[in-house]
Amino acid sequence: MGGTELPLFERLFGVATGMYAAAFAAAVYATTSSSTVKTGSLLLITGLPAILATEVCGGDAEAAKGLVASWVKEFVGTGVMVAATCSPGALIGHYGYKPEWLLHAGMMAFADFTCGGPQVNPVVTTSLLVCGGFGITPKLAVSNILAQLGGAVLGWDILFGGEYYLTGAVGGPSPDPRLPWYYLALCEALGCWTLLGAVYCFAISKPFSKAGEVAKIYLAKMSLIAAVVRVLVLVHGATGPAVNPALA
Repeated sequence: MGGTELPLFERLFGVATGMYAAAFAAAVYATTSSSTVKTGSLLLITGLPAILATEVCGGDAEAAKGLVASWVKEFVGTGVMVAATCSPGALIGHYGYKPEWLLHAGMMAFADFTCGGPQVNPVVTTSLLVCGGFGITPKLAVSNILAQLGGAVLGWDILFGGEYYLTGAVGGPSPDPRLPWYYLALCEALGCWTLLGAVYCFAISKPFSKAGEVAKIYLAKMSLIAAVVRVLVLVHGATGPAVNPALA
């Protein structure tokens, strides 16, 4: 253990409490017709890693703090990213596509910078886990992914809740109902592969990493990633494209 280990009884009590909370949330979600209550149930379920952090970390309180910090970073970061990057069309879309695209790129940089560079995408988290060498363990990956799903739910709720004050309708990625599911799945897979390429190239590779020269121009690498996302929307947009399971 790398930190203070809690007594077995406290850990078992935490597990039992978490199981009860999960079962209660699932039962409420399945039986209610209220969208607000459903949202609350989903947020409770996706928050279980943070609630049970000490148990997930085998009783190591210090490791649990790190897991909770990562969960909060992904939850808040994904919520801010969704609300920020999906709002430009409704905010200034009536001025044309150029201002909208510029605002979208700016919103991406704003959300990433203010939230400490969260992964915000289950595809990115899973890729970092599989590749190894990035400090992502299976436990941390599951926690981050659940946080991303919960953050996306909250981000969409905030966005749609504020739609009244926007000049246009709020919209997001959605598949073309006229296309077969296997084609949509292929488009999404290729889109995610392209996005991962941009992330590894512009955010992780040495020239663009914290030790690289380009990192000194933060907006440069974020603009490059935003440009890749925009190209995906224009050229390969059969699914929107979402290129982020959390948005689905």
